[in-house]
Amino acid sequence: MTAVKRTTAKQLLTRVRARLSRAVTPVDPPPAPEIDESIVRLVASDADAPALFAVRAAEMGMRVHRTTPSTLGETIATLLAELDAKSASVSVADAGLAETVHAALRDAGTAPVDWRRSPGLDAHYDVAVGITDVDGAIAETGTLVIGSCADRSRGAHLVPPAHIAIVPAERIVADLVDHWARQRAQCGGDLPALSLLVSGPSKTADIEGVLVTGVHGPGRVDVVLVER
Repeated sequence: MTAVKRTTAKQLLTRVRARLSRAVTPVDPPPAPEIDESIVRLVASDADAPALFAVRAAEMGMRVHRTTPSTLGETIATLLAELDAKSASVSVADAGLAETVHAALRDAGTAPVDWRRSPGLDAHYDVAVGITDVDGAIAETGTLVIGSCADRSRGAHLVPPAHIAIVPAERIVADLVDHWARQRAQCGGDLPALSLLVSGPSKTADIEGVLVTGVHGPGRVDVVLVER
């Protein structure tokens, strides 16, 4: 009987590595090509970013309300009354905007829910609307960029049936290239643990392509665009 010499996995891998090291000659990667900004960047640097964002956001199914700092509270109170919102979850990182929002809640008779005292996202399931500010907004696609932080819950813009997003015009940029560059400059490289891109209300479709809105998230998104 002929003896069969067994090759262990370790021996096999050693032989493969030896063959590869002889067969492959290391080469330096080619330099990155020059980027033609006129092709890659779809929004010109001199474009009216807030106006374009308003158009794109509306195309995505969001309701855009253009207002000013002096009428912001009135606009939010009007939206709360329209939604018949008895309760709201507020996740606004900007202290000045948060003060305006809470004043609007009092005017509308809407009770704020303290989500910090509830484990997980439970508190957001019991409110009519979530109110947030944003880290930025993208003119090219009408997208909101919402990052998590100590004063902004991850559930306020995901769980309630309606979402009111406050967007200061100065936070609107042409595209994500500009957004991440500005975010890194402002945060010193310490980016949020989570950043969510919101392009319209929650949508899903079945196998037949029938689109349904608001199944697993807000069915209505109101963008309050604050222009000075």
